[in-house]
Amino acid sequence: MAGLLSAGNVELDAPALTLPGTIAGTGSLLAFYTSGSFAQTAGGTIQAQTGTVFVSDYNAAGNSSVVQAAGATIIANAATLWSAAVATGATTTATALQAGSVIAGGSVWLAAATQLNLAAASASATTTQSGFLSAGGGATLSSGLTVNGSGSTGTASVVQSGSMAVTGAATLTASAGGTASLQNVTASVLQSGSLAVTGTGTLTAQTNQFGVSNTGTASVAQSGWLNISGNAAILAGVTHDASGAHAVAAIGQTGSLIVGGTAALLARATETVAPSSVSTTILQATTAFIAAGTLTGATTNGGVALAGTNAIATLGSFTAAGGDFSLANSGSIAIAGPLAAANVALNAGTIGIAGTIAAGTLLALSAGAGGIQETAGGSLTAGTLYSPAGIAGSVVLSGNNAIGTLG
Repeated sequence: MAGLLSAGNVELDAPALTLPGTIAGTGSLLAFYTSGSFAQTAGGTIQAQTGTVFVSDYNAAGNSSVVQAAGATIIANAATLWSAAVATGATTTATALQAGSVIAGGSVWLAAATQLNLAAASASATTTQSGFLSAGGGATLSSGLTVNGSGSTGTASVVQSGSMAVTGAATLTASAGGTASLQNVTASVLQSGSLAVTGTGTLTAQTNQFGVSNTGTASVAQSGWLNISGNAAILAGVTHDASGAHAVAAIGQTGSLIVGGTAALLARATETVAPSSVSTTILQATTAFIAAGTLTGATTNGGVALAGTNAIATLGSFTAAGGDFSLANSGSIAIAGPLAAANVALNAGTIGIAGTIAAGTLLALSAGAGGIQETAGGSLTAGTLYSPAGIAGSVVLSGNNAIGTLG
């Protein structure tokens, strides 16, 4: 459809729609319904200054796509771009791509979803934000995959590689799972662009599987620039309730994460029947950076290594079940705890301990000129306490401590 269309409310319904021109609505709704594909091409404009732009592509028998190309523009009070597909063949995809500009005074929702009911087939749901997005009432990027066919594979992924400015809550969520056996599903969130949030932010990758001998991988990779004024949560989670499963939940941070409130990092596995193997890890590159008022988190079966140039004011509750915990901090850090792991290593300019640190074997504390100060309310428990990198300042450990050996 080319040219100019101007009306109060606009509703277009077709098997496929391509919009290279301008559509302007002065009413409450500009709606586009397709059953195969929707495309807004470069130079196209959809404008509903005080209304809602709603795009829905639902294909009950094959692939689905909603694509806004680079150079296209949507201006609205609120905007939804939704792609959904039901698998009827060996391979099925649902794609939602925002590569142009979306400017909304209210909320924005960009989503892809796929349902796979066939055996030995594959499906994917992919949501990508690679353009410019501004939302004054919150923004959600989501992908969802349901796999109900034995021996099938599937991926749900969210990629934020563009530029986003959000007021309210920003949510990036990928979820995958199903009820059959011998599945291999992946849920992944990649934040590699620029995302500024005046409010709260949540990044979640989750797999949920309810059949035997399944493989589930949930991963969140934060490699871009993420600035959240309020609280933030990054979660990678796997759920299994049958035997023979292999589960991986991983958080990888190679970018910059700035959080005004509390940042929570969670890599966890939930299972009612023990799977054959589970791994939950939180890893930070040495070139990465976390700045937060408070950092909390947990792993259920794996380690935590935060090796970047961090600026964390307070370390709150953090448990690395079945693994080690290490943290490097550029300035002063207050340990409110409780902090628990097999082995614990902390290195900061100044370490203040008012809470509990419990290390199963080794507790390594290293500090700069500010030294280490433990208040009477603090508690250190470890087989061995030592300082591998040294302590330039004074050390006062006056809490309720239980140390087997001072190294």
